[in-house]
Amino acid sequence: MKRITFIFICIILSCSVSFGQLKKSKIGSNSKQHISLSGGANKPLMDINTDFEPSCAFSYTYYFLPKLGLRGALEYDWFTGQSPVGHPNYYAHIVELSAQVVFNYYIYKGSRRENNSISFIPERAYIFGGVGALFYLREQVNYAPAFTASFPIGTGLQFPIGDSWTWGLDFAWHFTITDDIDNYPVPNSFTDGYPTLMLTFTYKIPDQRRTGSGYGYKSSKKGLKCDPRKGCEFTFD
Repeated sequence: MKRITFIFICIILSCSVSFGQLKKSKIGSNSKQHISLSGGANKPLMDINTDFEPSCAFSYTYYFLPKLGLRGALEYDWFTGQSPVGHPNYYAHIVELSAQVVFNYYIYKGSRRENNSISFIPERAYIFGGVGALFYLREQVNYAPAFTASFPIGTGLQFPIGDSWTWGLDFAWHFTITDDIDNYPVPNSFTDGYPTLMLTFTYKIPDQRRTGSGYGYKSSKKGLKCDPRKGCEFTFD
């Protein structure tokens, strides 16, 4: 009985060591460069009745610190609404180019087994805010183009799909400094603005594929490659 117990303990310890070797930090979790595509909906809050309409965006984020990054975003929104009696219905194309500061107030620093590519634990949670230029084209005034300043602020979550991919949700509120986007300015009313809710897919350019500096991966002096099947000698978290 003692021999069987001893053999059983040895097997358990061996399996534990094997699984330990299979564990590693997510390769992309500390990647400095993130490229995201987003799609969702908007609902302008203006002086006219508006509808839910589609939105899409492309962004590039560079994290110069694990929790702090700078994002450049290009977003397109389609607006529609019902104007007051005597005015044509409202249709507009909105393009926003903005620079945003992203702060990760939560980063999951655990490890996962190599064969577990999906996690329901958020990889990161963040808030963001910035300033941008808003270009809008209203159809009911002969496509008259106009510009204004915008101030997008919001929050988001990201969940891992694989080593270098995540999906997530972004909620943003876009403030402006004009009350003329809806082509129906009202004295002493709030400026026009709109919220967006986006489903995002992000590719994190793996730092281990290039040399560099900072908190991310640094190549060893020996020029050794990181084998994702066996784990890495470097710490990513």
